[in-house]
Amino acid sequence: MLDKDFFSEESRERREKEALEQHVKLAKMFREDRFGFELERKRLIGETINEMPEKMRESMYSLQEKINKRLNNAGSPYNRMVLMNMMFRQQVLDVFLPALYSFSGVHGSMQQLADSVSKPQLRIIYDKEQSEAKSK
Repeated sequence: MLDKDFFSEESRERREKEALEQHVKLAKMFREDRFGFELERKRLIGETINEMPEKMRESMYSLQEKINKRLNNAGSPYNRMVLMNMMFRQQVLDVFLPALYSFSGVHGSMQQLADSVSKPQLRIIYDKEQSEAKSK
């Protein structure tokens, strides 16, 4: 449930400040302690999912497991970024826009918008040096 002051300027500034502080902390941890970063990332994801309504939790844990599995098999940081971008676009095109159509009385114009957006295509780049380093 949202606070009645959630949309106030003061509340927005406070949330922004907290988010920036957390980002600085996580960025530093990512550079200096990858294992600690990964533990903190998993803790934050679990905390976020546990704050959701109970009927959504199982599907969110399943989605996170799917994301982790795909990212672990990506092969390179660039491929991880491409995969996340593609998964996000796919979610927008296959889930969000169709749901929006069902609520929208202006179905025609929304359909034209969706048709004008190109479907994402995946191109995995093989990093030979990284692969050779892993095999050693």
